[in-house]
Amino acid sequence: MSTRSQIGIFDSRDGRLDYVFCHWDGNVQWVGQRLLGFYDTEQKVRELISNGDIKSLGNSVEVTDFYEDPSSLQKTEADSLEHAALSMLEVPIEFVYIFDVESRSWVYASYESKEVDGGLEVKPVPRDSSSGAWDDYVSRKDAEADIRDMLDTLGGVY
Repeated sequence: MSTRSQIGIFDSRDGRLDYVFCHWDGNVQWVGQRLLGFYDTEQKVRELISNGDIKSLGNSVEVTDFYEDPSSLQKTEADSLEHAALSMLEVPIEFVYIFDVESRSWVYASYESKEVDGGLEVKPVPRDSSSGAWDDYVSRKDAEADIRDMLDTLGGVY
């Protein structure tokens, strides 16, 4: 089972919202922490999403696993971060992440936080010290390879 997310960038000066889909590990502890730690400028975020939909987010564009179609970048307009997040949550997605150009920071919202009246709570992505165990891994594939190696050492039970 995957935790699907959308990753976008919002510029309130012109109301432009660009975003892509990310298939794996969309929770705050993985995608949220990767975005905070490695995609901390407008240029880096635009470079990331210009490659289209993502299978698995890595610590850089070079190690991120993209789908084959860079034309999957979605472009729309929004009048606020909340409106941007709501439009990204129109499809069943667990999390949306938006880089706010004005504040140069990441915010997120979850599908569960979508309120009945159409409102939505958009929060800053928190720094999660408990996710530090994954900081040594460049990508999800590297982490899985190490886990498989450890399991093989224990007798290959997986």
